Amino acid sequence: MDGELTIRGVTRPNSLEVHYLGRWTTPWWEGNVDKGPKIRAGFVATTTIDRHDFGVSWNSLLDHGGIVVGDQVQITIDAEAILEET
Repeated sequence: MDGELTIRGVTRPNSLEVHYLGRWTTPWWEGNVDKGPKIRAGFVATTTIDRHDFGVSWNSLLDHGGIVVGDQVQITIDAEAILEET
């Protein structure tokens, strides 16, 4: 999925690799009322960005070598959608 990502006021084009995890039915209660079952679908999306492209440059050295933050940052989004019937 292609779109734009904004971090700290900086917007850049970005692509997410999206995977459909499937669909399933679950019970649904609101208070003591059975409103189910509801159909759910799961997705996971990932991308990797260079944090410097968004003006995120802070870093610090660790006491025994290395750095606190790498330049490449992996972003993972886990999403679940619930079908709402009208």
